[in-house]
Amino acid sequence: MKRLLYRMRLCSDPSESSLPRSVEIREYSARRHHTGIREAFGKAFDRAVWTSDWDGFDEFDEHGAFVAEDAETTEIVGYVLSFRRDDFGYISVVAVVPEYQRRGVGFALVSAAIRYLRGLGLETIRIDAYVDSPPAVNLYLKVGFRIEKTFEDKMED
Repeated sequence: MKRLLYRMRLCSDPSESSLPRSVEIREYSARRHHTGIREAFGKAFDRAVWTSDWDGFDEFDEHGAFVAEDAETTEIVGYVLSFRRDDFGYISVVAVVPEYQRRGVGFALVSAAIRYLRGLGLETIRIDAYVDSPPAVNLYLKVGFRIEKTFEDKMED
């Protein structure tokens, strides 16, 4: 069954947010974070792990990847992937493990990606969210995105 997605566009840059004291947003390092991101994906989306290397896709930009790391345990508790796509910025994946959801981690990760994409000089920034995922949609609306259109996910099978 195909799922519906919202295509969202950033209309106003986010304000600062607060994180739990033990969480820090860091730039991605393949050596330090590759395995932890795979594990965080599994926890956040209740799946084992991606079956292929997530950083092997054509548009991957290691400079647009950020992790939320528990400073005490060094566990990755969330991450975001962003990159340039043609003439706009695109935020591809936002994942936060359940214990850290609704605590400002997702907001801080998306904000880091937006700052990165703005630093590339990109005026337009987009993100997609499943219509049936109110927590994600609400997060993106809170950050400053607005819904542009609804479309069917051709990749979901």
